[in-house]
Amino acid sequence: MLLTFALAATTAVPLVPPCLHTGNDAAISVVAVTSVPDYPDRVPALGPRHDAGVAGARAKAIIGGRVVIEKRADRTGHVCLTVPPGEYTLAVSADGYEPSVVPRIALAPHVLVERQVRLRQRTSTAPAAPSPSPRGKRVRNAAQQ
Repeated sequence: MLLTFALAATTAVPLVPPCLHTGNDAAISVVAVTSVPDYPDRVPALGPRHDAGVAGARAKAIIGGRVVIEKRADRTGHVCLTVPPGEYTLAVSADGYEPSVVPRIALAPHVLVERQVRLRQRTSTAPAAPSPSPRGKRVRNAAQQ
């Protein structure tokens, strides 16, 4: 029995190479994806969207609070984690995206599990810059004048 763990979206995702594992190990095949507009020059909310792999996403297999393995995804967002049998938490993250966690993934020997993990782009929380005066100079308050 082969169990694959891959993280990806439910729509069209690039084909991923097979995960190879040996001995009694299990494997988790993960595809990290995000939604992107079909027409990047349009406002995203107005146009159709499709899934795209997140290159360089980091995937961690965690058991008992300990990271067993951590790898980076390839250019298609795919990464294969080969681990001993057990119950794992999968954590996937990437720069500019909110992290995603998939708890309680039970892996038996010789099993390959496939999962798709959707990463959402982070929203900017930077404070707004002060507004300039109409003439481009800072406006002083009455006490400073």
